[in-house]
Amino acid sequence: MVVVAFTAPGDLRVVLEELTRHPSPPRQWIGSEAWVTDPDVLRFRLCAGTIGFAIPKSIIPGFREYVMDLSPAKVAASHVLSEFWEGAFNCLLEKQAGSSDRVCDGTEDIQKLQNPYTDTSQLRITNMVYKAVYAIAHAIHNLVCKKINSTIHCDQFMKIQPLQVHDQLKRVNFSRNGYHVSFDANGDPVAFYELINWQKNPNGGQEFVTVGLYDESLPPGQKCLCPYAVTAVHLEHVKYSRRENQFAAMTVYHVLKER
Repeated sequence: MVVVAFTAPGDLRVVLEELTRHPSPPRQWIGSEAWVTDPDVLRFRLCAGTIGFAIPKSIIPGFREYVMDLSPAKVAASHVLSEFWEGAFNCLLEKQAGSSDRVCDGTEDIQKLQNPYTDTSQLRITNMVYKAVYAIAHAIHNLVCKKINSTIHCDQFMKIQPLQVHDQLKRVNFSRNGYHVSFDANGDPVAFYELINWQKNPNGGQEFVTVGLYDESLPPGQKCLCPYAVTAVHLEHVKYSRRENQFAAMTVYHVLKER
């Protein structure tokens, strides 16, 4: 049986938890972008062999170093960073009336923290935010800066209207972190996805493996490239052939610092 699940991770977890209580024959799951790379769903072994398209992951230069350099003093000035810190260490930076949650005591060390909050290897939505910030920066730059006689002149005091930025966004054309950013006549970026397959890792668990790519910019017949072996679910057994959200908001701070 093949199951195509076009749903949010939270809704899918309810279904999978129920299926776990009542085991049934293996199913081939086809995942939507919303959940196919969700680490919380990955724990369900009954979804072994899942296949689906996902937003490409990327290593954002300097972002892990930025995260690992955070301290209580640095995060206190930002609501976003404070929320990240409190979630990572399960404590409050300040005592709140009526709350029984533990208050951070200052001994929290992000360098020693080993949990999803410090895992920057699967940045997908975060990478989209990273590129979006740069797209807006390029649009603003094109508005306030003009090339005159081979020299760039920028008006730092120019008053910019939102519609002007929106108009310039249609014209941005740049590459960042190995990815090209531009928009078509409808304002849409060129579709580019990774084909993800859930495969067994050496430790006996499951992991996300990129087994192919889809690139809408390529000629017909070449848009989908799938050079790697894919795990398939069979009627009687599973055969293994080979082995982004607070970060999204934090990326904005990282880009501003980077600039």
